[in-house]
Amino acid sequence: MRRYVLFGVILAAILIGVVVYFFFLDSSNTVVTPGGNAANTGLAGESGPKLLSVTQTPVLSAVLSLDQTSIWYFGRDGQLYQNALGGGGEQKFNLTGTNPAIQKVYWPSVGNNFIVWTKAPEGIGSYLSYVAAQQAFVTLPSNIQEVAWMPNGQQILYVWRRGDGDWELKLGNVTAENYRTVANLDGAYALSVAGNGKFALLKKAVSEGGTNKILMVDMNSGKLSELLDRGQNVDVALSPDSNKLLFTRVSSDTKLSELWLYNFENQSFENLNLPTALSKVVWENSSDGFYFGKPRSVSANDSTISSVTADDLYLYRLSDKSKTRIDLGGEDKTFDIRDPIIDSGNSMLFFRDGKDNSLYRVNLK
Repeated sequence: MRRYVLFGVILAAILIGVVVYFFFLDSSNTVVTPGGNAANTGLAGESGPKLLSVTQTPVLSAVLSLDQTSIWYFGRDGQLYQNALGGGGEQKFNLTGTNPAIQKVYWPSVGNNFIVWTKAPEGIGSYLSYVAAQQAFVTLPSNIQEVAWMPNGQQILYVWRRGDGDWELKLGNVTAENYRTVANLDGAYALSVAGNGKFALLKKAVSEGGTNKILMVDMNSGKLSELLDRGQNVDVALSPDSNKLLFTRVSSDTKLSELWLYNFENQSFENLNLPTALSKVVWENSSDGFYFGKPRSVSANDSTISSVTADDLYLYRLSDKSKTRIDLGGEDKTFDIRDPIIDSGNSMLFFRDGKDNSLYRVNLK
């Protein structure tokens, strides 16, 4: 008799343990089931829906935490938020000095500093650098026209307009001090720094029907060279290993933005014939491929694909040029995929839906 009683006690303990786990340890993952309501189930690697809704409200410039256990973003109220990877755990951090006028956030690859670009109602913009050691924002000089983080997270590369109207490329600390001049420029450029820190790319603003070159600068010598000297180049995205470059160029035939690949090792160019925008693309961490949102249709008047589109998500492999479609829950569920980011294990992809700027997570494994 005691044997049966003992068996019953053990079985009850197991059932209680299961209930405690599902109600207390597995309650933060919100899965969007196609055509239905949200359900609390589904982690990466499990069967079931792959798509999770992280927020129901608009977000700006989402980024994964350094330990990959949470996600950070700014809200439209100009405040910083932290959330669980599956949503349901949003916490607000009131940072003194922020405001709803934030237009863009520049996150470094390491460290806790960051920079925000704000724009006042009268159209005056400014860069604010958050210095984690001081837990405070520092307003950067108004001479700065564009910034980019160096890989160490402690220095910034920036375009400086001098008082006499000339332009310089400078390298300084997080508050643009202790700087050195890298090169003299002929105007303002958007900046993109290689992950190895050895070089940076400079892009002129896109002009309608014109040619905007992409320059390459050696960070040690300051030598400038032309990398892309033809075409209407819209945007650039360096691979994590710094050996490859994705860039979009407006086709002279279709008048739409197409994805191109440049290989630094053999200096080769290739048109991938993928009509998309780089705001819809993210490299795999291995640099062997990339995920991209492919619009089902694009307006003929939207050459840079900046308007809202209905996208399918694909994985493109460079080795065999294959495209694999990632199911997001059925043909009737569409998203305008923007600003995708991927975790270090290539198991989760996050994107902002351009329709309402809410945040989603896709389980890739």
